[in-house]
Amino acid sequence: MILTDPLRLGPEEKLALPFGLICCYPKKMDDAIPDNNKKSRGRPRVDSTFVGVRVPPDLLAALDRWIEEDGALVGDAKMGRPEALRRLAIEALQKLGLYSVK
Repeated sequence: MILTDPLRLGPEEKLALPFGLICCYPKKMDDAIPDNNKKSRGRPRVDSTFVGVRVPPDLLAALDRWIEEDGALVGDAKMGRPEALRRLAIEALQKLGLYSVK
């Protein structure tokens, strides 16, 4: 028995949907977005290794003074702490003969 009013359904009766409605259901989200087309988020990968360092306040204050006094501009902006640390490390390693500019 096919009823159009779902409120009158008994325990043994089912509501039959027209065949056209079955074809109109949307895809599952798992199938809708394939994994291989996802864009990676965040900064692009570079050929380097992340090194997290904790710096004592007095050394950080000296680094900030060096940036203000001797630090060069990067583009139109003031050099940041990571770039300052890179430049100071390169300068120190070059003086020791352990690093050469590529």
